[in-house]
Amino acid sequence: MSTALALALMAFFPHLERAEARLYAHTIVRESRAAGVDPLDVASRAWVESGFRRKAVNKGGNYGLMQTRQRIFDPVANIKIGVKALAYWKAWHRAGKCKQHPKHPYWLHYTWGFVIPRKRRLPRSWKMQRVYKLMREHIHGTRKRARARASRKNPNS
Repeated sequence: MSTALALALMAFFPHLERAEARLYAHTIVRESRAAGVDPLDVASRAWVESGFRRKAVNKGGNYGLMQTRQRIFDPVANIKIGVKALAYWKAWHRAGKCKQHPKHPYWLHYTWGFVIPRKRRLPRSWKMQRVYKLMREHIHGTRKRARARASRKNPNS
């Protein structure tokens, strides 16, 4: 999974070097599996928040890849903090503590906290869903191409 994610990152972000993309992908997969969060959710969140720029800073005082409040520009530490936050919101949402309607995905709380503004609850223009779909299609396409190459090399399997 981490290799496919690294290839997807390099395809979508030409500013990333190969080693950097591998590091991000490996860290995202490792930390997200440990926390019980989908790795594509984490990668999509980093894409939406910073465009995979590790030195990104916004006006609200958020820093790094995952736009965390802590002033950490180390990508591994920043991803760990972001994954922990996503895992918290996923558990909070799954426990039924969110009473807002209409139903919405847990990752909206990553940006907005406990109360999501009314106009943000509607699924009309959620960038993260589009990003998730793009990355998933790219990763599955990469796996299919790898399987096709392997079957051409070894026709007996």
